[in-house]
Order: sequence, then C-alpha cells, then structure tokens
Amino acid sequence: MGRTKEKSGEWLDSKESIEEMLQAKKEELWQEYFIMMPRKYFPNGCNICGVQKSIILTDSAIIYGSSYGLIYYCTNCRAYVGVHKVKDNPHGEKDAPLGTLADSELRRLRKQAHALFDPLWSKSTLSRRGAYKVLQRATGVSEERAHIAMLNKNEVSILITYLKTLKINKTDER
Repeated sequence: MGRTKEKSGEWLDSKESIEEMLQAKKEELWQEYFIMMPRKYFPNGCNICGVQKSIILTDSAIIYGSSYGLIYYCTNCRAYVGVHKVKDNPHGEKDAPLGTLADSELRRLRKQAHALFDPLWSKSTLSRRGAYKVLQRATGVSEERAHIAMLNKNEVSILITYLKTLKINKTDER
C-alpha cells in the first residue's frame, strides 16, 4: 500500500504547487494589509490635500533612497509620516502612524515647535506630562491630539507663537 514512484513524483510536484499557493496567499494578505491599514488610520484621506484613498503604506526608501522602515505616503501630494515599529504605542498596533501626514512646510514647523517645546520639560522644573498640558491649553486641542506630530499647520503656528513668549525660549539681548 505504499506510494509508487509515479505517485510520489506527483505528490512532490503538488507539494511544490501548494507551497507556491501558500506564498501567493501570504503575498495577497500582505497586499491587503498595505491597503487596509492606511484606510484605518486615514479614513478621510490625506489631511494635507484631502484626496481620498491616496495614502499607501510603503517603504521609506521612496523618500530617503534608503530604507528606514515603513511610512504612510500620499501619492497625490507626497506628504508622509513614519510608523510605530512596535505594538507598544497609544494605538496598540505595529505600523500605527506616528502622527498625521506632513508636507515639507508642516515638517519644518513641527521641527521649529519641538526646538521651542522640548526645553519646557528638559530644562525646567515642568514634567514632560506638564509640558504637554501646556501644549494642550495653548492650542485648544484634545488630550489625544496634544502631540506636535498630531497638530496641523495652524495649530503648530499658534504653539510656536506661544512658546516664543516663554522665558525659557527668550534669548538674552545684550
């Protein structure tokens, strides 16, 4: 009742095709993941240009030339945002966005805001949590959105203007 050589050959051939089918299914599921994740986090489309279904999850090499991990990327206006590499984040999922999509102007504003914001908690008696409360009050955003990476251009501009008034960010004019 053993397998004949002919039957074994057929089985081996079918085994290879099963592996190919499994690989094809994995690729199909991976493609579906790359399509569904952007829609989950950006259901209204790009927050910069407003185009629906223009956001893809892709490798950062399309921006930097070398891979630094995945990003969400708007194929219409080229805005992008990095992703969490681990599940230990507020969303509880790997590949959750680090913030909202940003174009070059918003990235520049966010960097400027961080340069003024970070001394609030790193060079003063204010805790980091306390600094984020200041951010929340200054911009009027909810606690969930009280992160520079979540702010839009108008909110970041308001924050920058406010932070410039604080003593810790004033330069000596002697």
